Amino acid sequence: MATRITATATTVIFAFSAIGHASDSPRPCPNIPEATCGLHRVPEDRAAPGGRVLDLDYVVFPARLDELAPPLFFLLGGPGESATSIAPYVMRSPLADVLDHRALVLLDQRGTGGSHLLQCDAPAEPAGHFGALFDPEDVRRCRNELATKADLRFYTTTIAVEDLDALRSRLGYERIALWGGSYGTRVAMEYIRRHGERVERAVLDAVSGLDGRMPLFFAYDAQHAFDRVAADCAADPACAAAYPDLEGDLAAVIDRLREGPAGVEIRTENDGPPVEVPFSLGDFGYSIRGMLYSSDQTASLPGFLHVAATAGNLRPFAQAYYRRSASLGDGLANGMYLSVVCSEDVPFITDDLAFRWTAGTFLGDYLIHEYRRACDLWDRGEIPADYHRPVRSDVPVLVLSGARDPSTPPRWGERAVRGLSNARHVVFPFGGHGNGDTPCGAEIIRAFLAGAEPSSLAASCVDAAVQQTAFRTPHGAGSRQEHADGRP
Repeated sequence: MATRITATATTVIFAFSAIGHASDSPRPCPNIPEATCGLHRVPEDRAAPGGRVLDLDYVVFPARLDELAPPLFFLLGGPGESATSIAPYVMRSPLADVLDHRALVLLDQRGTGGSHLLQCDAPAEPAGHFGALFDPEDVRRCRNELATKADLRFYTTTIAVEDLDALRSRLGYERIALWGGSYGTRVAMEYIRRHGERVERAVLDAVSGLDGRMPLFFAYDAQHAFDRVAADCAADPACAAAYPDLEGDLAAVIDRLREGPAGVEIRTENDGPPVEVPFSLGDFGYSIRGMLYSSDQTASLPGFLHVAATAGNLRPFAQAYYRRSASLGDGLANGMYLSVVCSEDVPFITDDLAFRWTAGTFLGDYLIHEYRRACDLWDRGEIPADYHRPVRSDVPVLVLSGARDPSTPPRWGERAVRGLSNARHVVFPFGGHGNGDTPCGAEIIRAFLAGAEPSSLAASCVDAAVQQTAFRTPHGAGSRQEHADGRP
């Protein structure tokens, strides 16, 4: 299946198998001397315990000093990212900061990583990545292939929450802390709903609302993020002088692609020969949304748009689209992604809602059409009747949001804290998708996980923040030019 279906992934995940053994007894991790690896065995269907058994990979980093606080369970995004895949990089990441007095636990959600992976192959040809997010033949082939080894109905968020709690119990932890990013915030909030008495505190970085009904709000939130970038460019003298009409540039490119796909050359390797691909209006809109995830790519967006509008050069967008599609597809279980969204999200999108939330956006209803077409071919699992309701809890919670985030903007963090009576919401004015790995975000999280109450957290690093990445303009101070194919 095309890797294009990675619509909400937040992190580039690197291939990694921490376990490599058949026993469920914990043992030292290969090449990670600080950690222990194991297998957590769970029934695929808890109502049929004599049926298929899933072996879920997990990694535990013990506290380096005295274990004075409950362990931290880190929950990745997607849905479909493998938690254990980041294990080799933990000691060089902000997560290492919490290890003095807390253990760190990484559990692969069922259907990801080495934990009964639900993933189908990406297109062999570069052109296969373009033209549709979900090619029906690819989806049908993927579904038929995976259905021979899994019941696709049993890979939902609530079921994964029970896997997580079973591991907590097995490892002997009375209480735990949670750190979720993007879709991982859904898992964290659903865990708080089901097992809140077990949660000491939680970090929610880039809140993916339980009532988000992916991809219903993707077009609206991406448009809002673009509008904010356009306003920021207009307020920046160098950017405003170089690109005085970003909205007009965007409209010009959209008008051109409404006539049909454009043939655009990309490179599949840095020094490889150019390959022509058909670049459609949907591809273009989705590429803008992808670029808005990253502050660094957002810095190039005004220049890319202006060149596309005035010179017809769409290569930077096609190149960025292909690079993102290929890299995310390597680390996101596309079958597990569909099992989640086709059970929890897409069935609850009505035509009226689709029109209301996509009208007037540069993406329009493209994504809703694509998701519906895929989910018509996928198995649908059951979800609890209260799944889409707000989570209510007095657990201490820290919420982080980026004002430029095209997927999980601050309004989702605001919605989440309405039901959380002991929560603090911190917004990064120039932040993109996920801010916990920025110096300021890591500083705030470190204080929170050290025991600070949400209301007492200092966030002066956010209040004093300046734009971290200036817009790239032809002659702007601190700017740099980009090659026509999007390479720096």
